[in-house]
Amino acid sequence: MKNTTDKQERIICAAIDIFATTGYAASNVPSIAKAADVSVGSIYHYFKNKQAILNAVFQHVMTTFLESISSSLDSAKETRVVFGKLFDVTINLIDQNTTALHFIYQNIFNVDLDEDSKHLRSQVIDTLTDFLNAGQKSQIFVKSNVQAQIALLTGSLSMMANFSWIGKISIIKLLLTKPLS
Repeated sequence: MKNTTDKQERIICAAIDIFATTGYAASNVPSIAKAADVSVGSIYHYFKNKQAILNAVFQHVMTTFLESISSSLDSAKETRVVFGKLFDVTINLIDQNTTALHFIYQNIFNVDLDEDSKHLRSQVIDTLTDFLNAGQKSQIFVKSNVQAQIALLTGSLSMMANFSWIGKISIIKLLLTKPLS
């Protein structure tokens, strides 16, 4: 995590777990403090309130996701190759950040997201939209409504992340051991 102290990092990691497990609305600052092994006062030293924690966590996870997908999109020019790299990066993200992605899907349209979080969410959507449009233009993907394709794509990713989170199953192991029929 860029420009964070050890305490901030512990708070953010604890908040990811608490928000993903309990849900944002049912969570509270004392439970985050306990999970992070810091005082409640320490949390308020870094964050104004629970909403500020939500936005810090959301931005941290979305930045990680955006950087990962952007690097896979920038690494090749051919859409088929890019799709394969994007798929691999996404599977690794799900496998390595299952709880964080579960948190994102629970809070992607949370009313407490601030403008920076909404802007980051839009950047991810724009990046995926550009990729899908390029795939349609090169006739790799079927021409259809890009918003519908994004909904299907994110829905599929959400389901994979949630199944992995609930079952604590490695998606990579699942994909490697269960042949698709």
